[in-house]
Amino acid sequence: MKTRILFCATAVLVLGLTALAAELPGYHETVNMRADGSAEVRLAFDLPAGGAAGMLIPLSWASPRNVRVQGPAGAAASLVTKDGWGFLAVDAPETAAGTLVVSLEVDGCFKSGRPSAFGNRDLGYRFLNVTFDRIGKFGAELVLPPGYVFNDVGDFAPKAGAQGGGVPYVFGRTGGRDVARLSAEGLKLGEEVRLSCTFKSARRPKPLLCVLIVLAAAYLVFFRGLLKNVSGAGAGKP
Repeated sequence: MKTRILFCATAVLVLGLTALAAELPGYHETVNMRADGSAEVRLAFDLPAGGAAGMLIPLSWASPRNVRVQGPAGAAASLVTKDGWGFLAVDAPETAAGTLVVSLEVDGCFKSGRPSAFGNRDLGYRFLNVTFDRIGKFGAELVLPPGYVFNDVGDFAPKAGAQGGGVPYVFGRTGGRDVARLSAEGLKLGEEVRLSCTFKSARRPKPLLCVLIVLAAAYLVFFRGLLKNVSGAGAGKP
């Protein structure tokens, strides 16, 4: 069984408003994973004109904690439950302008199980816009725990060409750790950004390392014998 890390839709959902917001200027999400399976999640919103009243953000995690809010004066966020689902309720007055940042901590990002025969583990992320007519600029970063590296990409969206010809992801490093960065512009209502990939430990398994050492030693012995035979054959010539 493979170990899976699943970050499902952190979709922005606005309830209780008299009219659906036409556009959210910008949204950026950072999932900073830790070795013990927990993570620190940072959500940053460029507030729309007129503020945000009653904005509910669905949470994919069962028990978020340590919610912290930074941003314009009067902005607030709290954890609420509706119909058994957890939400982050965000309120900002009409006079609020700029970026609202909400940070929280979650547990259980790593599900139990063993990696595949090649040490690969699955990572899935999905963001679905179910609220706004348009999100101007979308961005997300998935930061692996120390000692892990990305390996392969499976499915992703939007497809190449849908956002100007390029894929919506890029891999890099930040603070000595592997990170996957996703981006999209003009994300319309009902559109999504997703990435399915694999990652694994940067350390080579000890059995594999032993096999490589044995093969290297055998090659050196063979190569030395080959050189000796060639040298001996050359010395016998008149």
